[in-house]
Amino acid sequence: MIPAPRLLLRRSGILLPLVRPYPLTSVICRRPFSSAPSDGVRQSRRGPVTWIGLTLTAVASFSAVGYYKIEQEKKAEKKMREVTTTGKPAVGGPWTLVDRSGRLVNETSYAGKYTLLYFGFAHCPDICPSELVKVAQVMDRLEAECGREAADRVVPLFVSVDPARDSIQKLKEYGRDFHPRIEFLTGTPEQVRM
Repeated sequence: MIPAPRLLLRRSGILLPLVRPYPLTSVICRRPFSSAPSDGVRQSRRGPVTWIGLTLTAVASFSAVGYYKIEQEKKAEKKMREVTTTGKPAVGGPWTLVDRSGRLVNETSYAGKYTLLYFGFAHCPDICPSELVKVAQVMDRLEAECGREAADRVVPLFVSVDPARDSIQKLKEYGRDFHPRIEFLTGTPEQVRM
């Protein structure tokens, strides 16, 4: 065994000898969790995990996650662009409803005119009124830009989908707040369903 080297410890200007209880070479090659004997030579063996390996793994992981997110966004955009229909809507055909004055109207009542349909109900607190204001703006703009004659060829119709609560009297009261050209229609549940 090599004798322990003496070192001097400087404390408050006084040099004191310091003796190490273990040889200096054991500090360099000490392997605390190894059962293999230390031969006094510093070994440069690397473990299974290195900084370069960790860096490459992190870069690959972030790249894979980024690629996955980009692909998910592409799929979501593609789905949003696709229009999926299930069945054919039952639009058109004969129908009969009642207007605010109690008069029966049907599809032939508006022959030769364009109908702008809006389906709603008089007890609708937010959406129906704001949408009917938009319909009124369309009618006013149509008249301003194309003239009264063109505006007369378009008939905006509000069709109630709640005939149980939307009576003729209720539609009269509700219709006072909106454009005078909008016609309000209701009927029996069977008539509205058609």
